[in-house]
Formats: sequence, C-alpha cells, structure tokens
Amino acid sequence: MRGSIPNVVRQAASVLDPLIDVCCSHVALTESSKDMPQLLKIAEQHSRELGYRWQPPSKCAILEPNNNESASPTTYYMYNQPIPATESFQYIGIPFTSSGIDIDQLVNQRSSKVTGNMALLRQLGVHLYGIGLWPALRSYCTFIQPVLEYRIAIAALSTNQLTKLENAQNV
Repeated sequence: MRGSIPNVVRQAASVLDPLIDVCCSHVALTESSKDMPQLLKIAEQHSRELGYRWQPPSKCAILEPNNNESASPTTYYMYNQPIPATESFQYIGIPFTSSGIDIDQLVNQRSSKVTGNMALLRQLGVHLYGIGLWPALRSYCTFIQPVLEYRIAIAALSTNQLTKLENAQNV
C-alpha cells in the first residue's frame, strides 16, 4: 500500500498537470496558486481513503515569492489546518525558495560550517604544527572536505560562490 501512494497522487494530480517530485515518503507539490487548493484536497482525500496522514503544518510549508507584497497572501489548508507560508524552507538540509534551491544560502551554510569545524580542529591541535602534515591532511579529508561538499554537487555554482567556498578553506 505504501508504494502506491506516490503513483496514486501522481495520477490524481495529473488532471492539474503539476510537477510532482517524490522521494521516498516525501512529496513536493509545485503548482500555480490557483490550482494548489485543489491539489491539496486531492492529496488529503487520498490519505483519508488509504488511512495515512500527511504532517502539516509541522513538516509542510507553502513557498511564496516575495515579488508582490501588495497582494493579500492566500492561506492553504489541509485537514482544516492552515499550512504556514514562508519565503524559504529547509528540506533535507537544502534551502529552497519559490524559485528553487537558494544556492547563495547553501554556499553560506557550507562556508560557515567549514570555518567553524576548522577552528575547532585548530583548537584541538589538528594542524601542520600540532600533529604534523599527514595526520592534519587526513583529518581535513575526513572532517572538513565532506562538510564543504555536502549537497553542493546539485548546485551550479557561480565563480563568486566557488571563490567563497575556496576562501572558507583558507581561514
């Protein structure tokens, strides 16, 4: 039954022709604001029919663009509970906005995390003059490089963003 959930939601929502990304038990619905209420009703109805429940509002958010502040925001509901609207949302550690992945924020997160981790390793004596070159390099490859590269592979980085990541390693 669990494996059929994405297929049924996909079939039901195909009437509205949305882009639906399904990853494991997570679903991202991307649709115009006029069709989203209908899409949410279909997802809610499906969950009731099969005896499961989506997790709004704690794990759901409506990403709204910040380009038209004069228009009154639309409130979306699921199970008669409002789904909070926000300009950005973290999903599996990746920051999203209404236009997609926020690459600048992702680079900032990775840079600050790497800088903090490198400072901690330096305090512990893990550097060239503390434990020696090879153990320091191994520590870098084990603790710093994976943090720096975490989720960066999915982003097309600009020259400035690449420079920022490279400079984070040189602090």
